[in-house]
Amino acid sequence: MLGSKFRNRIGKFLPIVPLALVVCIFFLYPVGSLLSLSFVGPGQAIGLDQYRQVFRSDVYVQLIVYTLYVSAAVTVVSVLIAYPVCVYLARLPPAGRRKLVLFVLIPFWTSFLIRTFAWIAILSRTGLINDLLMSFSVTSGPLHLMYNSLGLIVGMVHALLPLAILTMLPVVCEIDPQLPKAGAVMGAGGSQVFWRIFFPLSFPGVSAAAVLVFVTSLGFFITPALLGGASQTMISQIIIRQVQELVNWSFAGALSVLLLATTLLVLAVYGRVFGLASLVGTPGGTVGMGTGTIGVRLLGAIGYICDFVGRALGLSLIFRRIGSRILATITGLVMAFLMLPVLVLVPISVTRTSLLAWPPVGFSWRWYEELVTSGQWVGAASASLAIGFMVAALAVIIGTAAAFVIIRVPFKGKGVLISLAIAPLIIPRIIIGVALMYFFARLKLIDTYSGLIIGHLVLAVPYVLITVLAVLRDYNIALDHAAWTLGARSISTLRKVTLPLIRPGLLTAFAFAFITSFDDVTISMFLSGSNVVTLPKKMWLDAFLDITPVLAAVSTISVVLISVFLVSTELLRSRVARPS
Repeated sequence: MLGSKFRNRIGKFLPIVPLALVVCIFFLYPVGSLLSLSFVGPGQAIGLDQYRQVFRSDVYVQLIVYTLYVSAAVTVVSVLIAYPVCVYLARLPPAGRRKLVLFVLIPFWTSFLIRTFAWIAILSRTGLINDLLMSFSVTSGPLHLMYNSLGLIVGMVHALLPLAILTMLPVVCEIDPQLPKAGAVMGAGGSQVFWRIFFPLSFPGVSAAAVLVFVTSLGFFITPALLGGASQTMISQIIIRQVQELVNWSFAGALSVLLLATTLLVLAVYGRVFGLASLVGTPGGTVGMGTGTIGVRLLGAIGYICDFVGRALGLSLIFRRIGSRILATITGLVMAFLMLPVLVLVPISVTRTSLLAWPPVGFSWRWYEELVTSGQWVGAASASLAIGFMVAALAVIIGTAAAFVIIRVPFKGKGVLISLAIAPLIIPRIIIGVALMYFFARLKLIDTYSGLIIGHLVLAVPYVLITVLAVLRDYNIALDHAAWTLGARSISTLRKVTLPLIRPGLLTAFAFAFITSFDDVTISMFLSGSNVVTLPKKMWLDAFLDITPVLAAVSTISVVLISVFLVSTELLRSRVARPS
């Protein structure tokens, strides 16, 4: 009897074992091994020599400070731009909001590498901006818009702005529109209503967006490598150099510890105030800056000052009359900012010349022909497709099985398990890539399909888990109970009732996992070699060897496929939601 209960209890947790194995063996252990190397000095002696070397050199200290500066600047700019966009989108009907959000989702799911190529075509000396400025005689010669902090920050803001919007938007949409109206009825001015009511309620979303953007910026290396110069080197680039050029694993481990420590410190502060669950979109409803009197008085003072200045300059009346138009204009400009760089690549992909420059010269399909006739490009695309489909299939199986246990089986430590499972989304990806390279080198999995599939699986499973958890939370379990009452077994109920009903969510999870694998540069850069070259790895190598319009052709095809998928998903959702 006791043995039967034990077997039943163990059986309930079997579906979560694959997730636990992936997290423990291919994430926690490799990362822990890499970080432990930072304490290994010359002659395998245990000590802090690597950290002394970091802080003894002004060069590395300046790199750390510059990385923090750029990350902070990108965070502030991204959040300031994203906030009015989210406010405007939250006021729209759901159908209209979803259509506009597509202009955020398309660049969001377009790889950082492709978007950086676009900014090269825009900011270079022969790029779009310099061409326009000289055409209208604004400047007599090309401006230096690349290989400096300005170009780097612009490129990173464009890369991370969609993340800020998508993180902030669910929280802003959850704010009851009647609350600001009630404040106005009670005599509060427009600024007082915003600072005392609306902003505090939206602050959990603002802070979540800021944390995610800042943490992601810390581990950035694609945009700094292509848009920045020698003075714009960030810490992730040094980690790559230590591993790939100097093979100094201990020093790379020390830099990784500093990068991870900064990330964990930011997350710890945020988790202490709001809880890490809000990072995946849980709306908040409390005063985000704290319910203490200092925060309340500070917001009230800001509101009073804004009201006074607004009345004195007549801005309050202007904003009351055309405030919605101002928000709509800002939103339109932001959408153009997000989409324009992606669209610039389309005409460049059909130019006759071999330069990634503006304006395109003539019209030719030569770059697409080169793409489909080149064995290297076809091989890279085939490898990415094969790996992507395998990763997506495995991720859906592992993530879905774990999601069912998390939702339907009560057990202690559920929050810890979810936090560990989604940690690869939060930890700088450069650390995961270097850790897996060190781990897989001993297992002889470098430059193999198996190694790349496992590496991409670490990144894809969290997306599937989050997606399926959201689907199962809204699933009506009474449908399963009805099937059991009618005599159906658990496996039959799962196959004939549950899975068909959650199929759209599973397909979405599959697509997210596939795109995550297909567009990955970081893991592929460390785990692939001459035998297995993925499409992003091929694009990355060509970006340093010779940037030609063939990269624009590859990017255009990728963007078109992503756009078709997102638009098809929206049309399918609209058709399902439409009453018959």
